This record gives sequence, structure tokens and C-alpha cells, in this order.
Amino acid sequence: MSLKPDQVRHLADLAAIELTDDEVRSLSLELSSVLEHCQRLPVSHESCDHGFAVGSVEVREDRVDPSPMSDESFRWVWIEGEKFFAVPRLDLGSGDDER
Repeated sequence: MSLKPDQVRHLADLAAIELTDDEVRSLSLELSSVLEHCQRLPVSHESCDHGFAVGSVEVREDRVDPSPMSDESFRWVWIEGEKFFAVPRLDLGSGDDER
């Protein structure tokens, strides 16, 4: 399978990558080589385990746990009219602890 330059440009657009014309030509050859190699690989869909299809997967029920940073616990740190939070000073000790 051969990729055309416009296909490579489309892939680059999807990936938000800017390519020069030289890079498009180079990538077109490289990606075409990769795709040709993939086509030669022996793949049998019959040997695939379809046991993980969406219909057979047991999924957990979604739940929403309360946030440890709920409004109630952090309401006191907001400084009205400012664009930042004030937080209590951390007591890191004197640094004279024995180790």
C-alpha cells in the first residue's frame, strides 16, 4: 500500500504537526514501507480471542466519592476579591530531629 502526499498531510494535520514538502515526501515513503510490511504479516482473525468484547466485560458501577478538597473544607482559605488562596503555614519542625 502506498501513501500519497495528501494522505500524509492529512495525518500530519490530525496530529497537529507541521511538515515541509520534503518531510511529506520522505514520510510518504517511510510510512508506505511500514504499511507494506504490515500487510505481509500473517494475521488470522479466527485465532483472535473475542472474549473481551464489550458485551461480555463486567464493568463496575460508576460512583462519585466526595472530594477531599470539597468547598466546605477549603472555604476558609479563599481571600475575597483576590485571585489566590491563602494556606496555613506548614510546621516542618526545627530541623534538629535525631535520625
